[in-house]
Amino acid sequence: MTAEESIKNAIPLLRSLIGLLRAHGGANFICGINLVVSNLEDERFSAEERFAMCARLYCGQMKGAGSLADFVVWDQNSVVRDAANAKLDAIFRDLWNIFSC
Repeated sequence: MTAEESIKNAIPLLRSLIGLLRAHGGANFICGINLVVSNLEDERFSAEERFAMCARLYCGQMKGAGSLADFVVWDQNSVVRDAANAKLDAIFRDLWNIFSC
């Protein structure tokens, strides 16, 4: 997959991730994800440069205790909780594959 294709695939996933984080108490991670999106969309740099920089930014947010990778949705309603966590897991998996974390 080219850098341009990876960027095209990553941006909607990142925006979905922002929506999930906003809806389920993960606001402290939104700033970092917004930074990744902004840099992916910054056409002052080549697609390859943008992708490489954003891969480092995103993958860095997925490392260590208390990182984005540790985030899970908690809701009293198990149906809501399970559905949101399944969506979150799918987004994490797809972004992990795109950015090769």
